[in-house]
Amino acid sequence: MAFTKGNSTSSSATSTGLTVAHNNDGNFLTVGLAMRGNPTRSITYAGVAMTEDQTGVDTNDPERVSIFSLQNPAAGSNNLVVSLGSSMLHFVSATSWDVDAGTAAKEVGAENSNEGVS
Repeated sequence: MAFTKGNSTSSSATSTGLTVAHNNDGNFLTVGLAMRGNPTRSITYAGVAMTEDQTGVDTNDPERVSIFSLQNPAAGSNNLVVSLGSSMLHFVSATSWDVDAGTAAKEVGAENSNEGVS
């Protein structure tokens, strides 16, 4: 299998940010951030900025979910720091993954070839 789930951490706060220790045991880290509104936002792990990959918005409500990722994050227990542009209730969930890039690429390639995309 190309992906193996590792440690997970979650927390919530009503503030402009949150710092939580996460024990990374993989080579890829994903973080989900749920909040109300559209503040400026950033997340770092062990002082390294994470990439905001995807954001979803509820069109009937000001709720938003953003997914952040980081390849090859520092191993062991490090701080995950969430920074928001305004104080609000927010939830964060981090998950470490062990990703075999070679196998993952082959699986994606096989999936794409099944769809007629090469």
